[in-house]
Amino acid sequence: MVYAGETRESNCPLGQYMMGRYQIETKTFLEYGKQRVAKAASYRYWKGVAMPNLYCHLELFKDEIINYYNKKER
Repeated sequence: MVYAGETRESNCPLGQYMMGRYQIETKTFLEYGKQRVAKAASYRYWKGVAMPNLYCHLELFKDEIINYYNKKER
């Protein structure tokens, strides 16, 4: 929970995902966790974006984030 404020302020999708997943799995501020995972899943990653972005290296985690989000939304 120490990093909750930092992930909230940053736009890093991996940080949002990790903090959100922690909150979902531990049932700590569950709604905030769901919002963080949704934010990470809706992030525009490298592919399909005309210009590289700050977090383009996170393309490696895109599938895991989106799959986790879809699994939790069912």
